[in-house]
Amino acid sequence: MDPNEMEGLEFELETDIPSADHSMRAEAKPFIRKSFRVPIDENCPMYAQVADREYRVINLSEGGVGFLIDHHERFVRDDRIEALTLKMGQQVLTFKGRVAHISPHETGDCLCGVEFVEMDAQTARELGEILAENQRYWFDVR
Repeated sequence: MDPNEMEGLEFELETDIPSADHSMRAEAKPFIRKSFRVPIDENCPMYAQVADREYRVINLSEGGVGFLIDHHERFVRDDRIEALTLKMGQQVLTFKGRVAHISPHETGDCLCGVEFVEMDAQTARELGEILAENQRYWFDVR
């Protein structure tokens, strides 16, 4: 949400705040990512299509995709996406997905993270090839 749009909103302070002697670290659970996110090179753009809209892909992993959306877009966490199509040049892959998060991005837009669900073996192989190619681009000596 744009900070300017927050004007006029009312907030309540949470009164159930842990005391200083209560360790917040004891409650913290580590988050370990299942797969590495590969950034997508701007010189070889990739797009995600949902319904009739295309979005620029920022990163990709075997578990999902991150793409930029305008802050006015109506994606909501846990939304199901029945057809998310990735377009990379002539290659096209289609997935079902679940919106995992919407986060602010340095561009001023929002990053929409979508987790892939119900992927068949052929699509998983093709996605693996795309990831390997992008990893080579970023991590091989140029």
